[in-house]
Amino acid sequence: MASPKRTFAAGVATATLSGKAVYVAEGDYSWAIDDYVFVSVYGGYEPIGWTRDIPSQMTRLVIPGGDAGLIASTLQNIPIVLEGLTIVGEAVLDGSPPDTLTSYLVLFADLAVISQDRILAGGSSRWARALDAWGPTLVVNSEIGIEGFVPETSDDLASTVMADRLLVLVNSTVRGGSTTTPNVTSYGIYAGDLMSVITVINSLVTGGSVPGPRGRTAAIYAAGVKVFPPFVTVANSIIDSGQSARAGGFHLMVPWFMLLLNSDVWGAALTCYYDMILDFGIPMCLRQPGQLNRPPVVWTQAFDNISADPLLAGDGIHLLDGSSCIDAGFDLMTYPDLWLPWSQIYGIDLAQLISQDIDGDPRPQDWGWDIGPDEWVPR
Repeated sequence: MASPKRTFAAGVATATLSGKAVYVAEGDYSWAIDDYVFVSVYGGYEPIGWTRDIPSQMTRLVIPGGDAGLIASTLQNIPIVLEGLTIVGEAVLDGSPPDTLTSYLVLFADLAVISQDRILAGGSSRWARALDAWGPTLVVNSEIGIEGFVPETSDDLASTVMADRLLVLVNSTVRGGSTTTPNVTSYGIYAGDLMSVITVINSLVTGGSVPGPRGRTAAIYAAGVKVFPPFVTVANSIIDSGQSARAGGFHLMVPWFMLLLNSDVWGAALTCYYDMILDFGIPMCLRQPGQLNRPPVVWTQAFDNISADPLLAGDGIHLLDGSSCIDAGFDLMTYPDLWLPWSQIYGIDLAQLISQDIDGDPRPQDWGWDIGPDEWVPR
């Protein structure tokens, strides 16, 4: 830090040669499309004494609109960490090629950790995406969203997070795109690859908002194939279907596996616990909270879930007094299958991350764990 670089690109180039991390002072920085980052990046520093305060000393990486984005990869099986950054993908302008995607963060890594970050994609003329995770990815205390989804046809799709292998969310929010264009589709998390494994812990995932009689939103979409089905685990989380004519907490293509524990599944279709679109196009909707239909090729377990307005504060994250999510969660310390493998395989103390909320407040605060990223503290 004695001889800081003037540009983000110069810092990355120097750190890559020396095998060190990049520490970035507050301010705005640009990053060219399709350029790679092979080292960990930490933001939120002030440029004189290099003290760190992520909320007040914002480090913004701005990616110009285009067909790709900031690409983070790893060399020699070294985990990559992106922490304390606000990554903004600029909107794709009108007149772009029809298959153009908005700028977004792409992760190719044996392990990627997104910590205390805000990843915001701009609107797109075709498809919108904020994060594309091609390897094991841990998202902690972070916010991922799409701002200004501007589709052109009913085939256009917004999927805030594309998960192609292993994705774990802890104390984080994923918000689908919202638009005034009718009859398009918006998902919070899209699990579209073979054997995608999605784990959502004390987080909030919403499908966004789409008008029109054929508009579709869902917090989580899982496709898979019959040989390699996706596995979705949701615990202590708020699953908001979003606002659309065909809204559902989950859009799931069979076969699939799901474990749903102590979560709040709610939204526009308050009587619909989840919406499963089968291969032959017949929707099935559960209308009794706590139970799930079980077609022969589906394995599902659901325990102690609710369907109620979580009563969130204006920031869309913190719980208000009187929320049904307070003390309605599950003590995840008694369920080590959720966090122990991360310690054994990757050396990450996921149990410690789970035991605190997005503000660092310990769980639980009262009679039990709360649902969502925030553990409500009496004030």
